[in-house]
Amino acid sequence: MHIQIDNKKIGMVDMDEVMTKGGFLYLINKFLGTSYIEDDFKDYYMQDAIPKEQEEDWWQFFFSENMYDYCELLPYCRYVLEELCKVYKICIGTDYVVPQKPRESKVLMDYKYDYLLDNFPFILDHKNFAFIHDKSLLRNDFYFRIDDRMKHISYGAERKILFSAYHNQDISSDDLERKGIEWADDWLHIKRLLLK
Repeated sequence: MHIQIDNKKIGMVDMDEVMTKGGFLYLINKFLGTSYIEDDFKDYYMQDAIPKEQEEDWWQFFFSENMYDYCELLPYCRYVLEELCKVYKICIGTDYVVPQKPRESKVLMDYKYDYLLDNFPFILDHKNFAFIHDKSLLRNDFYFRIDDRMKHISYGAERKILFSAYHNQDISSDDLERKGIEWADDWLHIKRLLLK
């Protein structure tokens, strides 16, 4: 049985590549002087495009810029989340730690926090933001989890929803079915899944 707050079931929603996208790619292109697009990447870690000899300069540049100044909000995200908030208690669970640079990563939490407050004022309680690296620690008995990475939706949720992203297109429907995972193409698809 899942936990309820104020008679609402709880849902956990990821931020990067689910609510927003594009900021990290923009910074990679700005740093390298390239014109990469998402389709150029199959792996989650876009930073693998940075040449080894430029890695330190890249991370210094990356942390000096706020990638959320350059990201785009995914279509219908705000509208659907606002509708979901009428039915569910919504929590945002987002990773902010760059494993190679854990100390420097603290600034990313500020960037994310400000972006969420500015763009999602209807998620009224800022205590519903979880900034964490290891999402397995978020083991509440959620009704649903929405994430773009399979490993993050396998913890404690009745409904596990994998959000379409550049790096998860090769996952087969058979694999999803075996693991009890639903697929969502976009936020209107999320609405159909959770607001029937």
